[in-house]
Amino acid sequence: FTHRLNVDAAFGLALHEQQAQADFASLENPEYLDLRRKAEKFITCDYHGFGYLLDCALDVVGQCIALASVGAVLFHLNGYLVLLFAVLTLLGGWAEFRAKHKASALYDHIVTAQRGWAYYSRLFGDAQYGKEIRLDRLTQWLLHKEKQYLGEAIGDMKRQNDFFIRSGVAGAACSFVQQAAAYAWLCASALRGAIGIGDFAMYTTAVTTFGAALRRVLESFVEIRDYDRYFADVDRYLRLPATQREGTQRPLPRGPHRVEFRNVSFRYPGQEAWALRHLNLTMEPGEKLAIVGENGAGKTTFVKLLTRLYDVTEGEILLDGADIRTLDLDAYRGLFSTVLQDFQLFSCSLRDNVAFGQPRGDSEVQALLNEAG
Repeated sequence: FTHRLNVDAAFGLALHEQQAQADFASLENPEYLDLRRKAEKFITCDYHGFGYLLDCALDVVGQCIALASVGAVLFHLNGYLVLLFAVLTLLGGWAEFRAKHKASALYDHIVTAQRGWAYYSRLFGDAQYGKEIRLDRLTQWLLHKEKQYLGEAIGDMKRQNDFFIRSGVAGAACSFVQQAAAYAWLCASALRGAIGIGDFAMYTTAVTTFGAALRRVLESFVEIRDYDRYFADVDRYLRLPATQREGTQRPLPRGPHRVEFRNVSFRYPGQEAWALRHLNLTMEPGEKLAIVGENGAGKTTFVKLLTRLYDVTEGEILLDGADIRTLDLDAYRGLFSTVLQDFQLFSCSLRDNVAFGQPRGDSEVQALLNEAG
Protein backbone atom coordinates (compact mmCIF):
# COMPACT_ATOMS: atom_id res chain seq x y z
CA PHE A 1 0.00 0.00 0.00
CA THR A 2 2.82 2.38 0.87
CA HIS A 3 4.62 1.61 -2.40
CA ARG A 4 1.40 2.30 -4.32
CA LEU A 5 1.16 5.72 -2.67
CA ASN A 6 4.79 6.47 -3.49
CA VAL A 7 4.38 5.44 -7.13
CA ASP A 8 1.21 7.52 -7.55
CA ALA A 9 2.91 10.49 -5.87
CA ALA A 10 5.96 10.20 -8.14
CA PHE A 11 3.79 10.26 -11.27
CA GLY A 12 1.79 13.17 -9.85
CA LEU A 13 4.94 15.20 -9.21
CA ALA A 14 6.18 14.43 -12.74
CA LEU A 15 2.90 15.71 -14.24
CA HIS A 16 3.01 18.88 -12.13
CA GLU A 17 6.62 19.58 -13.09
CA GLN A 18 5.72 19.20 -16.77
CA GLN A 19 2.84 21.65 -16.32
CA ALA A 20 5.08 24.20 -14.58
CA GLN A 21 7.84 23.90 -17.22
CA ALA A 22 5.49 23.92 -20.22
CA ASP A 23 5.32 27.00 -22.44
CA PHE A 24 2.78 29.48 -21.09
CA ALA A 25 1.01 29.42 -24.46
CA SER A 26 0.25 25.72 -23.91
CA LEU A 27 -1.92 26.56 -20.87
CA GLU A 28 -4.33 28.34 -23.23
CA ASN A 29 -4.30 25.58 -25.84
CA PRO A 30 -7.40 23.28 -25.68
CA GLU A 31 -5.49 20.34 -27.21
CA TYR A 32 -2.83 20.63 -24.50
CA LEU A 33 -5.50 20.87 -21.78
CA ASP A 34 -7.28 17.76 -23.08
CA LEU A 35 -4.02 15.82 -23.17
CA ARG A 36 -3.22 16.95 -19.63
CA ARG A 37 -6.61 15.67 -18.48
CA LYS A 38 -5.94 12.31 -20.14
CA ALA A 39 -2.51 12.11 -18.52
CA GLU A 40 -4.06 12.74 -15.10
CA LYS A 41 -6.37 9.77 -15.75
CA PHE A 42 -3.26 7.59 -15.62
CA ILE A 43 -3.17 8.17 -11.87
CA THR A 44 -6.86 8.61 -11.05
CA CYS A 45 -8.83 6.51 -13.56
CA ASP A 46 -11.69 4.41 -12.18
CA TYR A 47 -10.80 5.65 -8.68
CA HIS A 48 -7.82 3.32 -8.29
CA GLY A 49 -5.20 4.62 -10.71
CA PHE A 50 -1.86 3.21 -11.77
CA GLY A 51 -1.15 1.70 -8.35
CA TYR A 52 -3.94 -0.76 -9.08
CA LEU A 53 -1.75 -2.33 -11.77
CA LEU A 54 0.78 -3.21 -9.09
CA ASP A 55 -1.99 -5.10 -7.29
CA CYS A 56 -2.95 -6.83 -10.55
CA ALA A 57 0.63 -7.93 -11.21
CA LEU A 58 1.03 -9.25 -7.67
CA ASP A 59 -2.36 -10.95 -7.86
CA VAL A 60 -1.31 -12.78 -11.05
CA VAL A 61 1.60 -14.35 -9.18
CA GLY A 62 -0.59 -15.56 -6.32
CA GLN A 63 -3.34 -16.84 -8.58
CA CYS A 64 -0.86 -18.71 -10.80
CA ILE A 65 0.38 -20.57 -7.74
CA ALA A 66 -3.22 -21.47 -6.89
CA LEU A 67 -3.86 -22.56 -10.48
CA ALA A 68 -0.82 -24.83 -10.52
CA SER A 69 -1.72 -26.59 -7.26
CA VAL A 70 -5.49 -26.85 -7.74
CA GLY A 71 -5.11 -27.62 -11.46
CA ALA A 72 -2.98 -30.66 -10.60
CA VAL A 73 -5.81 -31.98 -8.39
CA LEU A 74 -8.44 -31.47 -11.10
CA PHE A 75 -6.24 -32.86 -13.84
CA HIS A 76 -5.97 -36.05 -11.80
CA LEU A 77 -9.77 -36.20 -11.85
CA ASN A 78 -10.34 -35.27 -15.52
CA GLY A 79 -7.98 -33.43 -17.86
CA TYR A 80 -10.79 -32.54 -20.26
CA LEU A 81 -12.53 -30.66 -17.45
CA VAL A 82 -9.46 -28.46 -16.96
CA LEU A 83 -9.32 -27.83 -20.73
CA LEU A 84 -13.02 -26.86 -20.78
CA PHE A 85 -12.43 -24.42 -17.93
CA ALA A 86 -9.54 -22.82 -19.79
CA VAL A 87 -11.49 -22.48 -23.06
CA LEU A 88 -14.57 -20.97 -21.39
CA THR A 89 -12.48 -18.57 -19.34
CA LEU A 90 -10.65 -17.42 -22.47
CA LEU A 91 -13.98 -16.84 -24.20
CA GLY A 92 -15.22 -14.76 -21.27
CA GLY A 93 -11.95 -12.81 -21.23
CA TRP A 94 -12.14 -12.20 -24.96
CA ALA A 95 -15.67 -10.79 -24.56
CA GLU A 96 -14.49 -8.53 -21.74
CA PHE A 97 -11.50 -7.29 -23.73
CA ARG A 98 -13.68 -6.46 -26.76
CA ALA A 99 -16.14 -4.58 -24.54
CA LYS A 100 -13.36 -2.52 -22.97
CA HIS A 101 -11.87 -1.84 -26.39
CA LYS A 102 -15.21 -0.47 -27.63
CA ALA A 103 -15.64 1.52 -24.42
CA SER A 104 -12.22 3.11 -24.85
CA ALA A 105 -13.33 4.52 -28.22
CA LEU A 106 -15.58 6.87 -26.23
CA TYR A 107 -12.76 7.84 -23.88
CA ASP A 108 -11.46 10.94 -25.70
CA HIS A 109 -14.90 12.51 -25.99
CA ILE A 110 -15.65 11.83 -22.32
CA VAL A 111 -12.44 13.60 -21.27
CA THR A 112 -13.37 16.72 -23.26
CA ALA A 113 -16.92 16.75 -21.89
CA GLN A 114 -15.73 16.22 -18.31
CA ARG A 115 -13.29 19.12 -18.61
CA GLY A 116 -16.12 21.42 -19.72
CA TRP A 117 -18.37 20.10 -16.97
CA ALA A 118 -15.66 20.65 -14.33
CA TYR A 119 -15.05 24.21 -15.56
CA TYR A 120 -18.67 25.35 -15.30
CA SER A 121 -19.31 23.56 -12.00
CA ARG A 122 -16.26 25.32 -10.52
CA LEU A 123 -17.50 28.83 -11.42
CA PHE A 124 -20.35 28.93 -8.89
CA GLY A 125 -18.05 28.66 -5.87
CA ASP A 126 -15.31 30.92 -7.22
CA ALA A 127 -15.43 34.43 -5.71
CA GLN A 128 -13.58 35.74 -8.77
CA TYR A 129 -16.74 35.17 -10.83
CA GLY A 130 -19.29 35.78 -8.07
CA LYS A 131 -19.99 39.45 -8.88
CA GLU A 132 -20.60 38.87 -12.60
CA ILE A 133 -22.84 35.84 -11.96
CA ARG A 134 -25.04 37.88 -9.61
CA LEU A 135 -25.03 41.30 -11.28
CA ASP A 136 -25.48 39.96 -14.82
CA ARG A 137 -27.95 37.24 -13.75
CA LEU A 138 -25.90 34.45 -15.31
CA THR A 139 -27.04 31.59 -13.08
CA GLN A 140 -29.50 29.88 -15.42
CA TRP A 141 -27.30 30.39 -18.49
CA LEU A 142 -24.27 28.85 -16.74
CA LEU A 143 -26.38 26.01 -15.36
CA HIS A 144 -27.59 25.29 -18.89
CA LYS A 145 -23.97 25.15 -20.13
CA GLU A 146 -23.02 22.83 -17.27
CA LYS A 147 -25.99 20.54 -18.02
CA GLN A 148 -24.94 20.32 -21.68
CA TYR A 149 -21.47 19.04 -20.82
CA LEU A 150 -22.87 16.91 -18.02
CA GLY A 151 -25.35 15.29 -20.42
CA GLU A 152 -22.63 14.52 -22.97
CA ALA A 153 -20.34 12.98 -20.36
CA ILE A 154 -23.04 10.88 -18.69
CA GLY A 155 -24.42 9.76 -22.06
CA ASP A 156 -21.03 8.46 -23.17
CA MET A 157 -20.38 6.90 -19.76
CA LYS A 158 -23.73 5.11 -20.00
CA ARG A 159 -22.73 3.71 -23.39
CA GLN A 160 -19.43 2.62 -21.86
CA ASN A 161 -21.28 0.94 -19.02
CA ASP A 162 -23.53 -0.90 -21.47
CA PHE A 163 -20.43 -2.49 -23.01
CA PHE A 164 -19.25 -3.54 -19.55
CA ILE A 165 -22.66 -5.04 -18.74
CA ARG A 166 -22.53 -7.15 -21.90
CA SER A 167 -19.08 -8.42 -21.01
CA GLY A 168 -20.30 -9.19 -17.49
CA VAL A 169 -23.23 -11.22 -18.88
CA ALA A 170 -20.86 -13.14 -21.18
CA GLY A 171 -18.50 -13.83 -18.29
CA ALA A 172 -21.34 -14.99 -16.05
CA ALA A 173 -22.64 -17.32 -18.79
CA CYS A 174 -19.19 -18.90 -19.21
CA SER A 175 -18.88 -19.31 -15.43
CA PHE A 176 -22.30 -20.92 -15.29
CA VAL A 177 -21.36 -23.44 -17.99
CA GLN A 178 -18.09 -24.17 -16.13
CA GLN A 179 -19.85 -24.82 -12.84
CA ALA A 180 -22.67 -26.82 -14.44
CA ALA A 181 -20.24 -29.07 -16.34
CA ALA A 182 -18.07 -29.60 -13.27
CA TYR A 183 -20.94 -30.44 -10.93
CA ALA A 184 -22.55 -32.71 -13.51
CA TRP A 185 -19.28 -34.64 -13.84
CA LEU A 186 -18.80 -34.82 -10.06
CA CYS A 187 -22.37 -35.95 -9.42
CA ALA A 188 -22.13 -38.60 -12.13
CA SER A 189 -18.80 -39.83 -10.70
CA ALA A 190 -20.23 -39.97 -7.18
CA LEU A 191 -23.36 -41.86 -8.31
CA ARG A 192 -21.35 -44.56 -10.05
CA GLY A 193 -19.04 -44.86 -7.03
CA ALA A 194 -15.90 -43.51 -8.70
CA ILE A 195 -15.40 -40.96 -5.91
CA GLY A 196 -16.48 -40.86 -2.28
CA ILE A 197 -18.11 -38.13 -0.19
CA GLY A 198 -14.71 -36.78 0.95
CA ASP A 199 -13.39 -36.68 -2.62
CA PHE A 200 -16.60 -35.01 -3.79
CA ALA A 201 -16.18 -32.23 -1.22
CA MET A 202 -12.50 -31.79 -2.10
CA TYR A 203 -13.12 -31.64 -5.86
CA THR A 204 -16.05 -29.24 -5.41
CA THR A 205 -13.78 -26.83 -3.55
CA ALA A 206 -11.06 -27.34 -6.17
CA VAL A 207 -13.48 -26.57 -9.03
CA THR A 208 -14.59 -23.33 -7.38
CA THR A 209 -11.02 -22.27 -6.55
CA PHE A 210 -9.66 -23.15 -10.00
CA GLY A 211 -12.41 -21.29 -11.85
CA ALA A 212 -12.05 -18.20 -9.68
CA ALA A 213 -8.23 -18.17 -9.97
CA LEU A 214 -8.31 -18.60 -13.74
CA ARG A 215 -10.82 -15.81 -14.05
CA ARG A 216 -8.78 -13.51 -11.79
CA VAL A 217 -5.61 -14.11 -13.81
CA LEU A 218 -7.33 -13.28 -17.07
CA GLU A 219 -9.05 -10.22 -15.57
CA SER A 220 -5.71 -8.94 -14.32
CA PHE A 221 -4.13 -9.35 -17.76
CA VAL A 222 -7.09 -7.58 -19.38
CA GLU A 223 -6.79 -4.71 -16.86
CA ILE A 224 -3.06 -4.37 -17.52
CA ARG A 225 -3.53 -4.51 -21.29
CA ASP A 226 -6.43 -2.06 -21.16
CA TYR A 227 -4.30 0.41 -19.21
CA ASP A 228 -2.03 0.87 -22.24
CA ARG A 229 -4.16 3.73 -23.52
CA TYR A 230 -3.65 5.65 -20.29
CA PHE A 231 0.09 5.05 -20.38
CA ALA A 232 0.28 6.20 -24.01
CA ASP A 233 -1.34 9.50 -23.01
CA VAL A 234 0.87 10.12 -19.98
CA ASP A 235 3.98 9.18 -21.96
CA ARG A 236 3.05 11.60 -24.76
CA TYR A 237 2.28 14.31 -22.22
CA LEU A 238 5.57 13.93 -20.32
CA ARG A 239 7.50 14.06 -23.61
CA LEU A 240 5.87 17.28 -24.81
CA PRO A 241 8.70 19.71 -25.52
CA ALA A 242 8.96 23.01 -23.67
CA THR A 243 10.02 24.84 -26.82
CA GLN A 244 11.14 27.97 -24.99
CA ARG A 245 13.73 25.90 -23.13
CA GLU A 246 15.13 24.26 -26.24
CA GLY A 247 18.21 25.42 -28.11
CA THR A 248 20.84 27.81 -26.80
CA GLN A 249 20.60 28.84 -23.14
CA ARG A 250 23.41 31.39 -22.82
CA PRO A 251 24.16 33.16 -19.51
CA LEU A 252 22.95 36.72 -19.16
CA PRO A 253 25.24 39.64 -20.04
CA ARG A 254 26.26 41.82 -17.11
CA GLY A 255 23.98 44.80 -16.30
CA PRO A 256 22.86 47.51 -16.39
CA HIS A 257 20.74 46.30 -19.29
CA ARG A 258 19.39 47.82 -22.47
CA VAL A 259 16.24 46.30 -24.02
CA GLU A 260 15.27 46.79 -27.65
CA PHE A 261 12.11 45.73 -29.51
CA ARG A 262 13.18 45.50 -33.14
CA ASN A 263 10.32 45.33 -35.68
CA VAL A 264 8.32 43.09 -33.33
CA SER A 265 4.98 41.63 -34.45
CA PHE A 266 2.87 39.12 -32.55
CA ARG A 267 -0.24 37.12 -33.28
CA TYR A 268 -1.85 34.77 -30.73
CA PRO A 269 -2.03 31.10 -31.79
CA GLY A 270 -5.10 30.40 -33.92
CA GLN A 271 -5.84 34.12 -34.45
CA GLU A 272 -5.73 36.04 -37.72
CA ALA A 273 -5.54 39.54 -36.23
CA TRP A 274 -2.18 40.91 -35.06
CA ALA A 275 -2.00 41.92 -31.40
CA LEU A 276 1.16 43.96 -32.11
CA ARG A 277 2.57 44.97 -35.48
CA HIS A 278 6.03 46.33 -36.38
CA LEU A 279 6.81 47.62 -32.90
CA ASN A 280 10.17 49.35 -32.42
CA LEU A 281 11.15 50.52 -28.96
CA THR A 282 14.35 50.95 -26.94
CA MET A 283 14.49 51.03 -23.11
CA GLU A 284 17.71 52.48 -21.73
CA PRO A 285 19.13 51.65 -18.28
CA GLY A 286 17.41 53.70 -15.56
CA GLU A 287 14.67 54.91 -17.88
CA LYS A 288 11.06 54.98 -16.66
CA LEU A 289 8.33 54.31 -19.20
CA ALA A 290 4.53 54.16 -19.05
CA ILE A 291 2.80 52.12 -21.75
CA VAL A 292 -0.58 53.73 -22.39
CA GLY A 293 -3.38 52.59 -24.69
CA GLU A 294 -7.04 51.67 -24.89
CA ASN A 295 -8.35 48.17 -24.29
CA GLY A 296 -6.97 45.72 -26.83
CA ALA A 297 -4.11 48.00 -27.87
CA GLY A 298 -1.58 45.34 -26.84
CA LYS A 299 -0.30 46.60 -23.46
CA THR A 300 -0.57 43.20 -21.74
CA THR A 301 0.79 41.45 -24.84
CA PHE A 302 3.79 43.80 -24.71
CA VAL A 303 4.54 42.73 -21.11
CA LYS A 304 4.07 39.05 -21.99
CA LEU A 305 6.60 39.37 -24.80
CA LEU A 306 9.02 41.38 -22.66
CA THR A 307 8.96 38.70 -19.93
CA ARG A 308 8.98 35.83 -22.49
CA LEU A 309 5.65 34.35 -21.51
CA TYR A 310 5.25 34.34 -25.29
CA ASP A 311 7.84 34.55 -28.05
CA VAL A 312 7.50 37.04 -30.88
CA THR A 313 5.93 35.95 -34.16
CA GLU A 314 8.15 38.26 -36.20
CA GLY A 315 11.13 40.44 -35.36
CA GLU A 316 13.24 40.11 -32.19
CA ILE A 317 13.68 41.42 -28.67
CA LEU A 318 17.29 42.14 -27.71
CA LEU A 319 18.92 42.37 -24.28
CA ASP A 320 22.20 44.24 -24.62
CA GLY A 321 22.24 43.19 -28.27
CA ALA A 322 21.52 39.49 -27.63
CA ASP A 323 18.26 37.87 -28.78
CA ILE A 324 16.44 36.96 -25.56
CA ARG A 325 15.43 33.59 -27.10
CA THR A 326 19.10 32.55 -26.87
CA LEU A 327 19.43 33.42 -23.14
CA ASP A 328 18.81 31.23 -20.10
CA LEU A 329 15.03 31.50 -19.65
CA ASP A 330 14.86 31.39 -15.84
CA ALA A 331 17.78 33.80 -15.44
CA TYR A 332 16.19 36.23 -17.92
CA ARG A 333 12.83 36.18 -16.16
CA GLY A 334 14.68 36.73 -12.90
CA LEU A 335 15.54 40.25 -14.12
CA PHE A 336 11.92 41.35 -13.72
CA SER A 337 9.74 42.20 -10.74
CA THR A 338 6.36 41.83 -12.37
CA VAL A 339 3.08 42.83 -10.71
CA LEU A 340 0.25 41.74 -12.98
CA GLN A 341 -3.13 43.45 -13.11
CA ASP A 342 -4.83 40.17 -12.20
CA PHE A 343 -2.15 39.02 -9.75
CA GLN A 344 -2.82 36.01 -7.53
CA LEU A 345 -2.26 35.58 -3.81
CA PHE A 346 -1.38 32.01 -2.89
CA SER A 347 -3.16 30.23 -0.05
CA CYS A 348 0.04 30.26 1.98
CA SER A 349 1.33 32.36 4.86
CA LEU A 350 1.96 36.09 4.49
CA ARG A 351 5.72 35.42 4.68
CA ASP A 352 5.51 32.90 1.81
CA ASN A 353 3.57 35.33 -0.38
CA VAL A 354 6.27 37.98 0.15
CA ALA A 355 9.40 35.83 0.03
CA PHE A 356 8.28 33.29 -2.63
CA GLY A 357 10.68 30.55 -1.55
CA GLN A 358 13.62 32.87 -0.83
CA PRO A 359 15.27 32.66 2.63
CA ARG A 360 13.90 35.78 4.31
CA GLY A 361 13.56 36.40 8.04
CA ASP A 362 10.54 37.91 9.76
CA SER A 363 12.25 41.28 10.24
CA GLU A 364 13.11 41.51 6.52
CA VAL A 365 9.60 40.51 5.48
CA GLN A 366 8.15 43.10 7.91
CA ALA A 367 10.44 45.78 6.49
CA LEU A 368 9.31 44.97 2.95
CA LEU A 369 5.65 45.13 3.99
CA ASN A 370 6.22 48.51 5.65
CA GLU A 371 8.01 49.81 2.55
CA ALA A 372 5.09 48.70 0.37
CA GLY A 373 2.62 50.35 2.71
